[in-house]
Amino acid sequence: MTSPLLLVTRPEPQASDWVQQLQLLGCPAMALPLIETKAMAELDPGAPLQNHSTWRAILFVSPSAVAYCPSAWLQQWFGSVAPARAWAPGPGTAKALRLALAGQAQPLSKLLIDSPPVEAEQFDSESLWAVVAEQIRPGDAVLILRGAEAQHDPDSESPSQAEGSGREWLAEQIRARQGQVHYQAVYQRAGLLVLPDWAQKRPPQKTVWLFSSSQAVQQLHQISPSASWLQSPVLATHPRIAETALQVGFTEVQVVAPNTQAIAQRFQDQWVDRI
Repeated sequence: MTSPLLLVTRPEPQASDWVQQLQLLGCPAMALPLIETKAMAELDPGAPLQNHSTWRAILFVSPSAVAYCPSAWLQQWFGSVAPARAWAPGPGTAKALRLALAGQAQPLSKLLIDSPPVEAEQFDSESLWAVVAEQIRPGDAVLILRGAEAQHDPDSESPSQAEGSGREWLAEQIRARQGQVHYQAVYQRAGLLVLPDWAQKRPPQKTVWLFSSSQAVQQLHQISPSASWLQSPVLATHPRIAETALQVGFTEVQVVAPNTQAIAQRFQDQWVDRI
């Protein structure tokens, strides 16, 4: 009897980082990134100042938003006498911010990062807003750094309606407090076009999919719409992602907290020694 394999679909390098942590926790896992991130073909150095000269806060929507943000922008936003706040929807993005800013030529000692507490049930727009709501005053401007579809306009909407709804909800809360919201794409997303041979040959009953974005669910459905995959169990790190998985036809879908310890524990409870 062998346990199934947990396929981690996050973009790199987060996928490999999670796989390493999961394996140390005794969970058989392998990286299968369904979404690739890369630098924008052209990024206007003056773009963040075109709509507003100062920002109350900069929201980095993911570790990728941190990784592809130009260093000069970080210095401009967080190296001034009155720096902007840095908003992060979860601990992964907050950690990426701390590492990026620690490596700056000029230390940014005044940086303040706002993020949901590590014990939060979800790391999303709603949890973040509970932390930052009181910062917004009439006229304040917030800049949201995000990704864009490689084949679409850089200012296109989020990768899926399910994910975009959370971000737009946060924007609506800011506007309700008479604040302003602006968007800037700093990286591109592109979906995997073909599943690797080893993934195509895996029996569905020996595979568990771990989804941390709705776009990854949709990409798998697009490139491999075979009904056989729908027999595999799914772990989703947010209810909106779970809803997307059910919509494409998966039937065994569970929501799990978006951290490797919770994921490894759920996997061991549900599928260890399961054929």
